[in-house]
Amino acid sequence: MATAPRKPRSTRPVAAVSDKPDAIVLNLDTLELERTEKPFVVRLGGRNLTFKDPKGIFWQDLTELDDPVSFADAALEGEERDHFLEYRLETGLVMELMSRYRTHFGMDADPGNPAA
Repeated sequence: MATAPRKPRSTRPVAAVSDKPDAIVLNLDTLELERTEKPFVVRLGGRNLTFKDPKGIFWQDLTELDDPVSFADAALEGEERDHFLEYRLETGLVMELMSRYRTHFGMDADPGNPAA
């Protein structure tokens, strides 16, 4: 008597990589990244705003960091984000903020050329 094939437990696609330890090149399930020691804090309208380390931002949100509103949505949370978005800032100040944020977290370097 033939047995029916077993149904997979998950609907997630199964990777073609073996689960053998020697086959794993990078385990993203357990990898812990080093965070920048010094937070990026900005004073605006009498309040301190602490921007997130980009290593902790969802990777798809990073593609939008050139847009100031998307930048605020990704890098700030809650009341700090609301305060920033409601505050009227000149474009030059926002561009300087975004530039310094990138420099602070080492995002200026070309991934293929870290010295750039």
